Amino acid sequence: MSLDDLVQRSIKNLDQKHIFKDKSRGVDIIIVKIYPRISLGYGGQLQLDWWTGKEIRAIAEDHIGNYIIRHSSGAVSYLDINKKITFELSNSIKNFLTALQ
Repeated sequence: MSLDDLVQRSIKNLDQKHIFKDKSRGVDIIIVKIYPRISLGYGGQLQLDWWTGKEIRAIAEDHIGNYIIRHSSGAVSYLDINKKITFELSNSIKNFLTALQ
């Protein structure tokens, strides 16, 4: 399955498969929005005062207003806006979307 097909399927099934279980931290991240063009390298571009020197591409949002972001390496991380931290969730967008439960 292509990444574009996987993105479209994930958006379509978001009401049923919307939880990412971060086993290393023991938390469930509830996804409420997936950006439809992430497979093309697009996404919501974010600009944050405290995040300098790097471009942020949001690929999804969680239920409390934080973002799932894609790095230039392809890795996927969680961006906690209030705590101003990130932590890696997956090594690729495809693996992240496939892991949604």
